[in-house]
Amino acid sequence: MTEARINNQVQTGSLTTVKCYIEQYESVGVGELSGTRQSGARLREKHTGRIVDLGFVTPADAEHFLAFVALAHIQSAAMSEVFSKDGERDCVIIFGEQAPPKTDEIRFVFNEHLRYLFA
Repeated sequence: MTEARINNQVQTGSLTTVKCYIEQYESVGVGELSGTRQSGARLREKHTGRIVDLGFVTPADAEHFLAFVALAHIQSAAMSEVFSKDGERDCVIIFGEQAPPKTDEIRFVFNEHLRYLFA
């Protein structure tokens, strides 16, 4: 199997590994939630800051990932660089099949190959 390294991505055949950090953000609700502040989190590629989309297809898939991200908050003292764009020590590793690329986003196909873990 051949391997190529591009930025923080390792590509093996059609599967890709990307190092990410968790970006926390706040937004203001709309509609019934108008004026309320809501917290959110999303993955971005380490160093480049490109958004990483895992291609979830069901709310249950998204909930499973949110539970995973919540572990980072619980363990934030032990792995603080998982929230840092530039830190090298802690990250979220995403492994899976990459969807057609966009300039500002890395998109994955949600299938049996998709994996994510803390490193």
